Amino acid sequence: MIPADWAIAVQIVTAICSVCGLFFLAWQIKAARKNSDLVALQTFFKTVTELEDRLLKSKIGQEKEQVILEFINFLEVCAAADNRRLFPKTTSALVVDKLCSSIAAMQLTPEIHELFKSSITTSTTFNELGKFMQRNRSSIADRALEMKRSATFDVHK
Repeated sequence: MIPADWAIAVQIVTAICSVCGLFFLAWQIKAARKNSDLVALQTFFKTVTELEDRLLKSKIGQEKEQVILEFINFLEVCAAADNRRLFPKTTSALVVDKLCSSIAAMQLTPEIHELFKSSITTSTTFNELGKFMQRNRSSIADRALEMKRSATFDVHK
């Protein structure tokens, strides 16, 4: 039989190990979240880069309209994810920044802005993008103003 002092000591050691295990588990969860944030960011920017590249390389007409609509649909999905707080904190900040810039550029580019407006066929078309734009109205206006003042933004490209 184990003496009472030994039983208490074993219980204390077991409790300490359990607490250490919980701290290790919390650390693993935090590391997994950081990794998830990084993957989300990389995926977002890879997709944005590909769509912007296709937009720049597309020819005028049907092909260009198709690429513009794909880009707008991508922005809609990202706006929906942000509206529902699906992005981790760091990813959300960068996605919101990019969405505001892209929307401002769309508003300043007549061809894209007209296609966007003509694509709204029902009350739910681009609904998430509309909610995002309302919530971030001042940031979008600031970006548009910065783009107008910038020598690098030309709406006639």
